[in-house]
Amino acid sequence: MTVDVWGAQTTLTVRLYGETFSLSLPHQTHAFRLAALTDEHAIERALADLEQALKPLASQLRTQSDKLRWNDWLNVKLAASAAKEVWKSEPERVFGCAALLRALGYNATLAVSERKRLWLAFEISQPIYFAAVFRLGEKNTTMYALYDIEKNDLQKTLPKDGLELLTAPMQGIKRAVSFEQPLRPTFPERPISKTLSWTYRGRKFSLTCAFNKNQLDYLAGYPQMEVAWYFNQALSKAFQEKVIEPLKKMLVQENLKDVEAVDFLLQFCLARPYLEDQKQPRGEHCSFVEEALFDAYTDCEDRAYLLAALVQGVLGYKVIGVQFPNHVAIGVCIPNAKLNGKIYTFENERYVSCDPSYLGSTVGEILEPFQHSLPERIIKIDGIKFVN
Repeated sequence: MTVDVWGAQTTLTVRLYGETFSLSLPHQTHAFRLAALTDEHAIERALADLEQALKPLASQLRTQSDKLRWNDWLNVKLAASAAKEVWKSEPERVFGCAALLRALGYNATLAVSERKRLWLAFEISQPIYFAAVFRLGEKNTTMYALYDIEKNDLQKTLPKDGLELLTAPMQGIKRAVSFEQPLRPTFPERPISKTLSWTYRGRKFSLTCAFNKNQLDYLAGYPQMEVAWYFNQALSKAFQEKVIEPLKKMLVQENLKDVEAVDFLLQFCLARPYLEDQKQPRGEHCSFVEEALFDAYTDCEDRAYLLAALVQGVLGYKVIGVQFPNHVAIGVCIPNAKLNGKIYTFENERYVSCDPSYLGSTVGEILEPFQHSLPERIIKIDGIKFVN
């Protein structure tokens, strides 16, 4: 393998989620050739040389990314987008992206399958789901995710023909990609609106909300996390202004309080089209709250996240997540109200069941198979947070 990384400066333009990055890089950074991948020492030296050459580019990316509040996940996608612009073949892009991620400070490594396909992998700080993840290190505690450069997304499954590392991971020298950072980066505005309609006690109601399509696309493509994680994510100011505040006004106008107010919000969530994830083309997927409003279909956990946010934001009531095998609902603490139906006790307070997964559901009910069952766990939900 030989690498030529020197030469005059050239301009690189990268576009992602509506944002345009104009960057400078050495003209011949892309002009390396991948020979037979047999000498691991040569591969390591080549990767180190390219990482060094890409440090000015990485510095530009990091500076612009930080100004936009972009997080680790967006930096990975940004590096992959840049690699696709600079290099022509998939192996070159994989190699170049690994070097660029290392230049950005991340623990990226190269692997090869028996069919000689080159793969990019990087260390991750916590588990993610429905993605190709493997473990290394002492007691297999260090996690790595496999990345598909061409799709600019996580690889869904590990290669059936096996995987062998070509380069040594740099754990402790480079850091893992984290998914716990703030999830509200800045994107250029790309307005999208939708009118949501529902029925309460025979009367029809509607609400038109507008959001930034770039933000929604970002949320839809975020790596899938553990179910409980979604209940405690900050919401956008746009959601507060376009959804929370109008619903507050409706409740005042209709003079709805306590159980009736919760039921009104429950019926709003029930009006979203329902379809189980396994029947949808994208497969298993947990939707963020704003995302659920615009999804063509939602299922139990998507509606549970939405209803929890609405009850907290509109009414200020405490909420818990209630998880059963293959089912998620919520419980609501309604002060000074007589609670009927299925009740959960959590931290010395009583929560009434609210299950937005099936038509006809009302406060106090839950899907029939779980009416007489104890939940697998109660999920504590912190106070609602809004960010710009």
